[in-house]
Amino acid sequence: KCLAVGDHPQAARANIGAKADVAGTPPALVVTAGYDPLKDEGRDYAARLNAAGVKASHVEYSDLVHDFYLMGDVSPAITAAAKETAAALKAALG
Repeated sequence: KCLAVGDHPQAARANIGAKADVAGTPPALVVTAGYDPLKDEGRDYAARLNAAGVKASHVEYSDLVHDFYLMGDVSPAITAAAKETAAALKAALG
């Protein structure tokens, strides 16, 4: 029997955006891609964090696909996106 994603016993681990109370969550950089089935959820999660007083940024790479970080050797755009987000994280960590 196949389970729907939400029915899996560990579904909450994969969908942190579904957590009812996000106050106190650590600062976040939420990165999505234009061709990403989770882009709306990522955008909404960053907005929920900000609304709860959590510092959060959302960056969308509109021309890239979900899981693009694993494809660094495919396109210079992926390498550039990885470098940009790495720099943002480095700056945030001080």
